[in-house]
Order: sequence, then C-alpha cells, then structure tokens
Amino acid sequence: GREGGREGEGEGGGGGGGEIATRDKSPKLKVPFTLKTHVFFITHKSLILGLTQALKRYQRLQATYANLRQPAGVMAHLFTQQKRILLSQVLAFQAGLTHPQLQDLCVSFYSFTMQWMVEMLSEQRKQIFPLPDEPPPQLQVVPECFVESLVDYATFVRQGRPQQAPLDMSHYTHHTITFITVFMGSAQLVHNPHLRAKLAKLLSLITFEGGGPRDHHYTATSTPHQAIQLVFENHMLASRHLLEALMRIFVDIEFTGESMEFEDKFLYRLPMYSVLEFLWTIPCYRPSIETLSHQVIHSHDYTESPVFLRFINMMINDATIQLDEGLDSLANIRQLELVRESTQWNTLSDDEKQQHQSRFRESVMYAKNRNLLAQKTVHTLQFITTDTTNVQTPNVQCVGVSVDYSMLQAKHQDSFSPGHPLTRLHRVSSLPSLHQHDDQRTAG
Repeated sequence: GREGGREGEGEGGGGGGGEIATRDKSPKLKVPFTLKTHVFFITHKSLILGLTQALKRYQRLQATYANLRQPAGVMAHLFTQQKRILLSQVLAFQAGLTHPQLQDLCVSFYSFTMQWMVEMLSEQRKQIFPLPDEPPPQLQVVPECFVESLVDYATFVRQGRPQQAPLDMSHYTHHTITFITVFMGSAQLVHNPHLRAKLAKLLSLITFEGGGPRDHHYTATSTPHQAIQLVFENHMLASRHLLEALMRIFVDIEFTGESMEFEDKFLYRLPMYSVLEFLWTIPCYRPSIETLSHQVIHSHDYTESPVFLRFINMMINDATIQLDEGLDSLANIRQLELVRESTQWNTLSDDEKQQHQSRFRESVMYAKNRNLLAQKTVHTLQFITTDTTNVQTPNVQCVGVSVDYSMLQAKHQDSFSPGHPLTRLHRVSSLPSLHQHDDQRTAG
C-alpha cells in the first residue's frame, strides 16, 4: 500500500542499482535495496513499457484521424471503410486508457511518486528551499524517464477529460503543484529542459481547470474551478517559489545545448503566458515578483544577471522577432494576392492553382500564429512591467528602435493595422522606470 511503499523507498532510497543511475557515478547508499524498492521500480518500468507506449499510440491515431482527407482517385466507400476502422481503433484505445479503475490506480501511484520525490529533498535538511546544489542519493538513482512518464499521464488525464476525471482531481492537485514548483525550475534536479517545459504545460492545464486567466466568471455552481483556485491561493510554497521556477524554465529553454527547432521555443513558452496571467490575478503571488525585481537593483552584486532581468529581456526579444516575422509574412501574403488578381492567374494549371492556394493558406495561418504569439508576449510583458516597480533592462534603446521600425513597416502594409501588440510594446519601452534604471546602469 501507500504507507508500505513509502517505507520501502525510505529504506532503499528509490534505487534499483547502478545500471539505472542518471549520474556518471552511482551514489553509494548505506542501506540495501529491499523488495519494496524493486517493486517500485518494476511498476514504473511496466508503466513506461505499457501505459506510456499506449498513450503515444493513441495520440498518433488521434492525429491521423483528425488529419484524414480523402485522396484523389480513391473510391468513396473504400475511404469511408478505412475511416471507420481508424475510428474504431481510436475508440478502443480511449476506452482502455480512460477505464476508471486504471486511472484511479495510476493517479494514486504517480501522486505518491511526486510526494515521495519532494520528501526526499527535505528529509535531511528539514526544508525544501533553497534547493541543494546536488540532489540527494535517493533521487540520483531515479531516471528522468520516470518523471516524463508521470508528466505525460497527468497531461493526458487533464487534457483528455478535464471535466470528467475518474476521481476528484483536487485530491492530489496540491502534490502536483508542489512537485512542479520544486522540479520545474531546477536544472540540477531535472537536467532535460524539454521535460521541465512539459511541467509548465501541465501547470497550464491545471490553471485552465481553475478558470484560466480572466476567461471565466465564477459562480456557485463552478465548484471544481473554485477548488483549483483555492489550492493555489492556499499553497504557501507555490506562492513563494512557483513564479521564479516558471521564469527559470522560460529562460533555460533558450539554451538547450542542442539544435532545437526555432518554433519549439515559442510553443514551449506559449502556455507559460497563460500561467503567468492566472497567477498574477492571485494577490499572494505578487510579492514573489516584487522580490525578484528588487534583485535587479543589485544586479552588479551577482555573478550572473538576475533571472527576472533575463526573463524580461527574452520576452522583449521574442516580441520583436514575432512582430518582425509577422510583418514579413504579411508582405508574402500580399504578393500571393497580387498573383490571383493578375492576368497570370488564368494561365496557371489546376495543379499550380492548388499549390498556390495551399501556400496562401499556410502563409495566413503563419501570420495568425505570429500575431497570437506577439499579443500574448506583449500582454504579459505589459502587465508585469507596469505593476512592478523595479524593472530595468539594458535594451531599452534597441526596443525603441525596433518598435519604431515595426510601426514604419506596418504603415506600408495596406491590409494591416498595427493594433495592440505594437502599441503595448511601445508603451512598455516608454516606461519611466525602464529609462531611469537604464540610465543608471549606463552611468555605472
């Protein structure tokens, strides 16, 4: 049971031998591994080989079915038959993965794993924060694939059936938030930045259950939403450290140490904006932002720039890149429109017209995505910098030049109005506090 499992992990330290250690050197545990410890690891390995693989197969089938289009030359009845077969496979996987007893057991086991990993950090030091420079030996033998499997399943449960969960999700939401607060911002505890970005996505799903940022009105019947809201409001550890952890993964995803796709960075950061706005509406979370912003004043005392300063600068960089690429895509859309309006259009073959239409739709979708990202980024930048008194950045002049250039380019686009993103970014770059701290930094 739960108590026995915790006892076994305390004795065995969560280990299963040097072959599964995630560090170069296996930690030397002073106690032998027990049967309960082996059962713990075998259970996780079984879930990875079975449940996790089934989840991936189910997601691939869902994507294939959603993108299913009848190819040219295929008989309608054959296509319908193939579509029914694929749908039956999707429903079969869904029925198995959403079985109430399976979900109940998996949620309980994964919830225990999160709670145990957090407890191992505070077992000797009697406190969680500040996090240790080196993980305790018990955690050093836990492979990160366990954490990934845990996050993937929690994401599936909340994303797939957020309103029809097999049990009260708030029963273990507190432990989930604690786990995310501790492990999301620490590269020492979780080396893989992509995995920590998955924790941010899971957090965005939890906050969406809480009503999302300014999107829902709470009523007497919205008990699940209010329950999630109360969990965040009463979570003392998260109110002090969650926003800092979110900023750290926002910054760390920029430097993955590998050739990450350029688009992945924005896709990882998009759900973080919703989390930031949700937490910003909870008063007890704002003091942690003020504390981080105060570090900017004494940034010369640190060996590296404070995380809040790097976070603001990266948001400004993202906003300017997104606006610039959005304007470029608008110019491309206009060129494609001119082709359709010219006499050249009638000389094109049907295949060439179809390819042209496909490129046009892709360009429109790309421009919309860039506009959405720019709006999210600039909106987040605005409400954080407007309500925080100690913001400074060395890139104010660069931002002003970039905004002026973007507005100049926008005026030359017949079918585009600058709108809110450019106006908000210009407002942020004109903040007195920004210019004041920038002058002080330059003078220093």
